[in-house]
Amino acid sequence: MKFIEVNNNFQKELFLQLPAKIYKNYMNYRTTNEETAEWLSFEKTEFHKHAKVTPYIIALKEEIIGRFTLIVDQNMPEYCQIAFLEFTENTPLNLSSLLKKFVTEKHLKCSKILIGLNGHLNYGAGILQNKFDKTPAFELPYTRNYYPEYFLEFDKKLVSTFFFKFDNLPENVKKYERFYPSNKFKIRHLNSDNFEEEIKIYTELNNGSFQKHLYWTNRTYKEDLELYAPFKKILTPDNLLIAEYNGNPIGFLLWLPDFNQLLKNNNEFLKFDKNLSHEEFKTKYITKIDTFRIMEIAIIPEFQRKRIDLMLFTELMRAISKTNYKYCEGGFILNENVDSMNMSQKYLKRLFDPKAEIHRQYAIYETNINT
Repeated sequence: MKFIEVNNNFQKELFLQLPAKIYKNYMNYRTTNEETAEWLSFEKTEFHKHAKVTPYIIALKEEIIGRFTLIVDQNMPEYCQIAFLEFTENTPLNLSSLLKKFVTEKHLKCSKILIGLNGHLNYGAGILQNKFDKTPAFELPYTRNYYPEYFLEFDKKLVSTFFFKFDNLPENVKKYERFYPSNKFKIRHLNSDNFEEEIKIYTELNNGSFQKHLYWTNRTYKEDLELYAPFKKILTPDNLLIAEYNGNPIGFLLWLPDFNQLLKNNNEFLKFDKNLSHEEFKTKYITKIDTFRIMEIAIIPEFQRKRIDLMLFTELMRAISKTNYKYCEGGFILNENVDSMNMSQKYLKRLFDPKAEIHRQYAIYETNINT
């Protein structure tokens, strides 16, 4: 087995075309993450200013059987990331040991290897552990069911999502508004006309909220602006809810429609007519979707446990009550983050659906290089 650095357009095409080969007969696969893989692996982005990004293809004799992108980020220098990893069923089981040997011999000064983190948590993470017969929600990864058996000797960090039904929304809004902490706290909606400044606030709140989150590294607003620029036209004010205290941002909730429901097969890219107005976009696309995804909820530490999350969820209910959405997939939470897991289950069961349970599970694999 050889790991070949991608140095020309032919090799680049081999890298990009591999998922079509692996998922040819898997109708639950969606290509939405592939745009990120291509963008981050081959284009010069803000992320590249502090990270070395090198794409590779994996060859077995004359056959291309896999691909990955090796990322070494100055913001988390102890880790070498094996990102955007894909490989065929006939890949030898010693793949993980060969990857470990490969990274060790490159002397990259990192002490650990990560499998399943794609540069940053905002770009995607996780090797799927269950629900292989289900189509993933928008921006959630889908990988084949044989992937986990290749990394049994690695430490495994589980990440979970929750799935639940929305019901009795108007009644619940009125019921929970009375628990708001005080009139000094407000929830406002995204100001689409001031998109860049709103992204700056989003970035500052993310950095302020996730300092103790495993695998989190601080972002620049330009990185997030690049990431969300394609959504500028289709985001509505309801999609980003910002909590404020005396007019100062202290938290947010970001949610998006499950755009994967618009894709009829496993090799379509998600593309929209950028000339449509919000109302035209809603009529043409959104009415076909019955599920949305809570992408993130973040509250800076000094305002946690003050019912700000309740205010954000209540405002979310108010926004959803004006739509046709019936279901939600929420969270992408590390299982070892007990506080977040408990908070999510508590609020989802009390506010939305007493049957809300852990739904999809992913793993990020980690190992020391010197063992």
